[in-house]
Amino acid sequence: MDFDHWYDAILNFIKSQAANGLTVANGCCGAAALFYCGNHEPAVSAALIFAAVLFDRYDGKLARRLKTESALGKQLDSLCDLLSFGAAPAMLIHTALFCLYGIPGMLVAMFYMLCGMIRLARFNISKQKGFFYGLPIPVAGLCVTAGFFAVPYVTHFWLFVWMVLLSVLMVAPFKLKKNMKKAHCKFCNVPFSLFAVLFLSFFFLKPVKFVEHFHEGPLFNTGYVAS
Repeated sequence: MDFDHWYDAILNFIKSQAANGLTVANGCCGAAALFYCGNHEPAVSAALIFAAVLFDRYDGKLARRLKTESALGKQLDSLCDLLSFGAAPAMLIHTALFCLYGIPGMLVAMFYMLCGMIRLARFNISKQKGFFYGLPIPVAGLCVTAGFFAVPYVTHFWLFVWMVLLSVLMVAPFKLKKNMKKAHCKFCNVPFSLFAVLFLSFFFLKPVKFVEHFHEGPLFNTGYVAS
């Protein structure tokens, strides 16, 4: 009886915290991305942000499937999203490009993070079930990270415009239906997951070769060399 009791208790605990575990993994990827930016390894930082997108994509689905949604999970998700899709992408693009422009570059990165904070705070107090306002911060973070790869190929002015545009869209008052995802989920889940797995495999198996390609330009003299 004692064994069955402890077995059920452990099983219920795992079930109740499984979704939160994915959320924490999201936050850990964001924190690691910040550390890698500080270590002058921006490509690895970008890969970790993409990994955070995967965890963020499935934590809510898992919570709904297991019927373990909670106020704690909602708050934890917002904090981890701010770290992974607010602070980490801003630091990434600042390290790669905006740092060359001094205070203006820093202000644009800070403006992005501020809009992300407002977006998440508004989401947490919102009671609308069928829609939400503004561009979701994971989408914005993914777009900023994509901008990192465009640095060698796009005029810097347009990357500043891109960053400001994403920031404004996060706090814009337009409505976006949540059930739009459900209508296309069967179509997009497999391609999205496959793309993410291939992307992460590329970075973690051959990160040095990729970063050396960027080292050809003056903006990416990060000191990241093969060991």
